[in-house]
Amino acid sequence: MTEFLAVLLEFGRIGFLSFGGGIAMIPELTRVLVAERGWLTARQFVDGFALGQFVPGPNMLSVVLYGFRAFGFGGAFAAWLGMFLPGAALSLVAARVWHRLKDAPFARALRVALLPIGFGFSAGGVLTLAQASFHEVSSVLLALILAYLVHIRRLSLIAAVFVGGAIGAVLTLL
Repeated sequence: MTEFLAVLLEFGRIGFLSFGGGIAMIPELTRVLVAERGWLTARQFVDGFALGQFVPGPNMLSVVLYGFRAFGFGGAFAAWLGMFLPGAALSLVAARVWHRLKDAPFARALRVALLPIGFGFSAGGVLTLAQASFHEVSSVLLALILAYLVHIRRLSLIAAVFVGGAIGAVLTLL
């Protein structure tokens, strides 16, 4: 199987079967790209995710970096296509079905159940990133400071990027 097809199929499977958004995909992406396929190291995965957060748009654009790291420009395109095309197609179908069924009694129960399910998926992604990222106290400290500034103090995300970069630079120099 060609590298392009391998990347397309792997990311296509993940994009089609992953639920809960970008963060929720992290455990599966890590399992496949790092542990199973060996296309990336754990450090490369975390670094790619961090770089992907600085690009406007969907936070899973990091898959382009993963594909590029594994197999160059062809891998980047295959990862992007595989990750986003199946989910976009499924979303269109789901939106049509949901519109027809939105008033059904089970639809309310489903809406109530989806929030904790999505939260659980996202928490799994956060924990996977934390395991690979927090090897120094300064990393934990920076994450806690930024969580406080964004969540409690309502600092904008763009400001948080600059503040986080400055704090990170200072903590690294200490």
